[in-house]
Amino acid sequence: MAKAEIELREEFERYGDRENWSAWLIVAALVMEAYAAWHFSTPDKLWYETAFLIIANLAIAAGVYGEIRFGRKADAVAEQLKQISDEKIAASEKAAEEARLETERLREKLAWRELTPAQAAKLTAGLSAQQQKINVFTVGDDPERREYAAMFVAALSSAGLLDSHANLETSPQPPSPGLTVSSPYEPSIALVVSALEQAGLAASTSRSVMGGVCLWVGPKPRPQLGIL
Repeated sequence: MAKAEIELREEFERYGDRENWSAWLIVAALVMEAYAAWHFSTPDKLWYETAFLIIANLAIAAGVYGEIRFGRKADAVAEQLKQISDEKIAASEKAAEEARLETERLREKLAWRELTPAQAAKLTAGLSAQQQKINVFTVGDDPERREYAAMFVAALSSAGLLDSHANLETSPQPPSPGLTVSSPYEPSIALVVSALEQAGLAASTSRSVMGGVCLWVGPKPRPQLGIL
């Protein structure tokens, strides 16, 4: 079973302390050996033999001491560099996630509108009780709004709720964004708006002098693009 990070860190520190103590033990032993070589030197040995032995032991002791001292400093610097690296990685991952979310948000805003089957069913169900028929018009002639309007025509036609004068050609109506419901009769406007809301669709309203109820499909509302 894999050990937790905190357990591994504790083991790392424990083994590091033991390594340092072992190194200090070597230093102490070498110093003691150098002292013994000087103190117990015999007359039959040449002085430089003893001197070389002492110098060699002290040099090894100094080397081990340097390894201990500067090794610990190197470990501390390595830990700081690792922390900086981890912070940079975390910041990069956060920026990447924010960019991904922003991309998804923009893709959703810029995608073509769609009347889903569930929305079509709720819309026609809300209109069927009163057998409210609707004219469908586009405002403008771009492909996105014409296809969106065609979805309403298909849904209303299949439910027998499409007015015979439905028209997908460009109309003289001012190009209001989104959906607009117009009629000379307030109750008819309220009925259609309520059915659209049940389907999760928002629409503005306007009074008109034309007979019947009209659903104007205008351009897609301009998305509010945020800048990171």
